[in-house]
Amino acid sequence: MKPASQIAGQRFERLTVLSRVLPNRKGNTVWRCACDCGRAVEVTAIQLTAGRSRSCGCLRRDRTREAVVTHGQSRTRVYNIWFGMLRRCRDVKHKNYDRYGGRGIQVCDRWQTFEHFLSDMGQPQPRQTIERRDNDGNYCLENCYWASRKVQGRNTATTIRVELNGVRMSLPEACELSGLKHHPVYMRMRRGMTFADAISKNIGRIRA
Repeated sequence: MKPASQIAGQRFERLTVLSRVLPNRKGNTVWRCACDCGRAVEVTAIQLTAGRSRSCGCLRRDRTREAVVTHGQSRTRVYNIWFGMLRRCRDVKHKNYDRYGGRGIQVCDRWQTFEHFLSDMGQPQPRQTIERRDNDGNYCLENCYWASRKVQGRNTATTIRVELNGVRMSLPEACELSGLKHHPVYMRMRRGMTFADAISKNIGRIRA
């Protein structure tokens, strides 16, 4: 990988590096680039050398447009799931951007194309949606699977994680395995109880 000071004149997909500009607020080196489509864009050296910025944004738009034209599935549920995944990770105006793209979650390069996503994941069942095994990881084949909404709800960023019999899991899953109702246990923990105390005191009153 070339040092930031040596990438002037280099090409990165559709971007040609022109000149260095002032660092951004985080102190990262920023370069002004010319895109093949004619637009100018400023990106950090890290984005360029890591392959995260390869155009002004036109490359992704063109690939999405090509996918809509060629795959014939633009009105299907799996296409909507794919498109929603992309928007959450790169559209700053999306209502959930802060939970995805805003905290660094990205869609892998291969899945920028719908056909590759469909080939890797296949069709979801009627009530399934895409889920990540690592909630802090990117959208890619190694980290994703089709899951029911019930399973997905157990792996959100706000889910309480507890330990049951030496295994870390979500609170709803632990309650289900213990034969307990989730809400009473959750309310006890909100009042300051540990998980062990919440499921041990007056246990008969909160059985499922």
